[in-house]
Amino acid sequence: MSLLISRSRHVTVVGAGAIGVACALYLRRAGWNVLLLDKDAPASGASSGNAGSISTGSVVPVAVPGLALQVPGWLIDPKSPLSVRWAYLPRAVPWLLRLLLAGNEKAAHRSASVIAPLTLGALDAWSALLSPADQHKYLRVNGQLLVSRSVEMGKGDRFSLDLRRKNGVNVQEIGAEDIRRLEPGLSKDYQWGLYVPDSGHLTNPKAAIEALFNYFLAEGGEFQKIEVSGLIRDNNGSVVAITTNDTELEVGQVVFAAGAYSGRFAALIGDRIPLDTERGYNVTIPRPGVELNRPTSDIERRYFATSMSTGLRIAGTVEIAGLNAAPRYERAEMLLKHGCEMLPELDTANAEFWMGRRPSIPDSIPVIGRSARAENAWYAFGHGHIGVTTAPTTGRLLSELVSDLPRHISPDPYTPSRFC
Repeated sequence: MSLLISRSRHVTVVGAGAIGVACALYLRRAGWNVLLLDKDAPASGASSGNAGSISTGSVVPVAVPGLALQVPGWLIDPKSPLSVRWAYLPRAVPWLLRLLLAGNEKAAHRSASVIAPLTLGALDAWSALLSPADQHKYLRVNGQLLVSRSVEMGKGDRFSLDLRRKNGVNVQEIGAEDIRRLEPGLSKDYQWGLYVPDSGHLTNPKAAIEALFNYFLAEGGEFQKIEVSGLIRDNNGSVVAITTNDTELEVGQVVFAAGAYSGRFAALIGDRIPLDTERGYNVTIPRPGVELNRPTSDIERRYFATSMSTGLRIAGTVEIAGLNAAPRYERAEMLLKHGCEMLPELDTANAEFWMGRRPSIPDSIPVIGRSARAENAWYAFGHGHIGVTTAPTTGRLLSELVSDLPRHISPDPYTPSRFC
């Protein structure tokens, strides 16, 4: 069976998560005929299970000074924020080495300066995409809180704070009394915190992304539930078609925004991009008996707790195990225990566990732009922990690039050719 589509002013977007849907919507509004493809329903993957945070302050990369000293201890501690499946370790070593090499001051400062243009305007970008009714339904602007049990701020915490301030993040240091005022339900063990007033969150990330998808359909976009299995290229290297088990679809321009699954498409084209999967877990408690006013993160244990319309969600941890390994829900059970320590009045009945796959680049800088080896292929992936935060900004930038329009931020730091 073969299905051919017109290549005139046509873009095929592969991936219907937050990034792919935002790209498709912006491209449609720029006048392109857009076909969006995914093997699952929109917002079914990592986009559905995130912490919901629209985090303007998330300019700090994963790799920071001191990371190399922490990783060995984390690897042998089952309760640590990072774990690696030993069976996957040989494949993970190149990516992990690049992560550790990025953990120096110079690299961290550069990464933060490049991430900042994607995050600082995130609330405005989300407001621009959501209808007024959906803004009221899904978007909350109550700030974000990061809290610590330590008596005083450590060297690494001070470095991250300075990194945020240097890159334009409005962040305030607060003490125990202010923590209680902002979040009365928190444990009294927390001694100091950081308050980021210009951040917000989505009350239901999956539903908010589905709203963007519905705009896309209403404005003439098309969606097909298809799993893309391969590519067909011409003698010049351009992608002329994408394939499934029984279908060939001609393409004009093609955007790969398939999250953690994007790496294999880049590899088929010949672009060597260091993408791997940070598997994250969450637990959602439908009737928690306690409510947070804003997303709240435990700095030491590196998880977020967010009150949503579906209940309290506690999300975090990093597991390096590739795309195909079965979930280990002990990681989610650990988050549930952490949540009970954060919120002493938490009712954990009917807790639901989840695992998703974050697409991560070692320096935390996403890949946005044209393939180095296929003139009509474009990438929008590698957003790690900030995919939902940066989806509208990424979609707008990608559309500007494909449409050859003036860019609202410089695309140069995100180009795929930086790995050549």
